[in-house]
Amino acid sequence: MHKDVFRFTYAMNYVVQVTVCMLTPAAIWIGLGWLCCNRWGVGDWIMIPAIILGVVTGFISMVRFLLTSARAIDPTEPDPTERKEEHSEK
Repeated sequence: MHKDVFRFTYAMNYVVQVTVCMLTPAAIWIGLGWLCCNRWGVGDWIMIPAIILGVVTGFISMVRFLLTSARAIDPTEPDPTERKEEHSEK
């Protein structure tokens, strides 16, 4: 029971981190585009590059997180000491 809760929590941690890695750069770029339009009088066209840059940098950030976290040991794998050893008959 405890291991199932830990595995679920661990998986949800990855989902939340991937979501944050994807959305934060996009929100920053879109916010900068909005700031350029409303504060500094740049045309509305600036939102198109802001959205594109936001999505691209968010995707790159997400991939980098997934690649670096894939190198870590996955605690959801069963512990090798807890595996049932099958005894072969001789």
